[in-house]
Amino acid sequence: MTTSQITWITASSVLTSGSFILFFGKVADMFGRRIIFISNIFLFAVFALATGFSRDGITLDVLNGVMGFVCAATKPSRRKNYAFTCFSAGNPLGFMFSYIFSGIATQLFGWWAAFWLLAIIYLVVTIVACFYGPRGRHRETISDALTVGGIGSFSTGLRGWKTPHVLVFIVLGVLIMATFVWWECRFPYPPMPMKIWRDRDFSLLMMILLLGFVAFPPMTFFVALYLQKLSGYSALSTPMHMLPMAVSGIIMNIIAGLVGAPAYTIAFLLVAVQRSGDSYWAFTFPALAIVVIGADSELNVAKMYVLSSLPKSQQPIAGSIFQAITKIFVTVGHGVFTAVFRRVEENPATLGYYAHDSFEPYAATFWCTMVCTFISLLLVPFLTIKMQGHG
Repeated sequence: MTTSQITWITASSVLTSGSFILFFGKVADMFGRRIIFISNIFLFAVFALATGFSRDGITLDVLNGVMGFVCAATKPSRRKNYAFTCFSAGNPLGFMFSYIFSGIATQLFGWWAAFWLLAIIYLVVTIVACFYGPRGRHRETISDALTVGGIGSFSTGLRGWKTPHVLVFIVLGVLIMATFVWWECRFPYPPMPMKIWRDRDFSLLMMILLLGFVAFPPMTFFVALYLQKLSGYSALSTPMHMLPMAVSGIIMNIIAGLVGAPAYTIAFLLVAVQRSGDSYWAFTFPALAIVVIGADSELNVAKMYVLSSLPKSQQPIAGSIFQAITKIFVTVGHGVFTAVFRRVEENPATLGYYAHDSFEPYAATFWCTMVCTFISLLLVPFLTIKMQGHG
């Protein structure tokens, strides 16, 4: 598979997951959260098993998209802040264990074994959820969304930058997304009420968060890619070298503060200035340790603001928007930075700092991610949020 095809393994799942979070929130209200939760955990296990039998890139990408679809349904006081911090700590823990276990499975058997391992884990979780899964009330609501077509078309266009249909995909994606915004303003029961964006600090927090999230997952993807392709690390050795992210993420969930944008920018700068053959410990290791500080601190601040400062009537929809848009922007980020990678890979420099350096396409993506987070850094002074979770 080409680099752009490989990015769809991740991008397809986060696209469908982010696009259907709001939809499934409404469906769960209609039919009950318990049945939706358990059914989708079981379906995830089924499709993870099926993904392991893939024999071509398109099948692999499509099945990962289906797995993201079923993921979409599994969904203020100091005590509440602690609860959200513990919940957020699941991100680095899941990252750490999935990388290690998937690396071991791949090393021993093959790439398909990682998906079969996921199937086994989720089948066990399904059985446990049948006995201990959440129970909730039913409510009747209506929902609809156009995000899959819009973001999917836009991202596909970016990945096929030199093909004739690229303009069609990009324009179509923008038009569909504009139609989604128009629909949400007109529909009496919108899954994303536009009035939520009238809260100044919520809008600023989301802009800062998204500028980081559009860059963070692509950065980790390309770091893992160059560790394998340029540094020659195995499927098991690569996750071991990515462990600084998990350790730093767990620590950061305990001491999180509004330091996300500077941490992002510093981390991306570190990986951008290195070249082939430079020390892992001098550049990649500190970058991986610092970048998670950016992700987890911004996530915790945004979640706490939603719970502590917004009216109770807006908290559920704000939380859903928060989850949906961050996932969707991961797809956009993969599309944008994959286009940058391919462009530089096809037109490498012959003079300058990266002349005749195979690391140059990776560096180009990292410089672009740094620009995004630097812009978010400029927005931070305009925030007026204060200490949260006093009760």
